[in-house]
Amino acid sequence: MLPISKWKYKGTNKYHIGPTAQDFSKLFGLGIDDKGISTVDPAGIALAAIKELIKKNQQLSAELEELRK
Repeated sequence: MLPISKWKYKGTNKYHIGPTAQDFSKLFGLGIDDKGISTVDPAGIALAAIKELIKKNQQLSAELEELRK
């Protein structure tokens, strides 16, 4: 599971929320290094996750329908 945390860039006081580049790189093995996250990769990961959630939802809906019968 990808940890999501509140963080700020060194030398700033503005907070952000999301994964650290190190955690993202370790889990997905994407990008040039573990110092940053591209703008493209998180979108692809999110779309893949949505696709899996839709599949899981369909499976659970079918199971529920069978139990109702």
